[in-house]
Amino acid sequence: MSNIAVIGGTGYAGRHIVAEAADRGHNVLSVARKVAADRIPGVTYIEGTLLDVPSLLAELQGVDAVVVAVAPRGEMEGLVRPNIEALASTLPDSVRLGVVG
Repeated sequence: MSNIAVIGGTGYAGRHIVAEAADRGHNVLSVARKVAADRIPGVTYIEGTLLDVPSLLAELQGVDAVVVAVAPRGEMEGLVRPNIEALASTLPDSVRLGVVG
């Protein structure tokens, strides 16, 4: 069983990834700007944003994998890629990073 964090865990792709990971028995942390009203049992939900990498890193302590499922549109346009790069450069080498989109 892995500890998996999904950034954008309440969006279209993110919520499906969260659900699948939880169904497979993983410990799942869903990170989103707003905590979901409809929650999946056993999943931990927190508020956070890809735009605040230092705070995000504190929340990601102990994870084995991070999946970024944040759409680069609206207020996130032009900000997703540089913040993913900042996150990737500061995560421990042992943490796997996946990007959807």
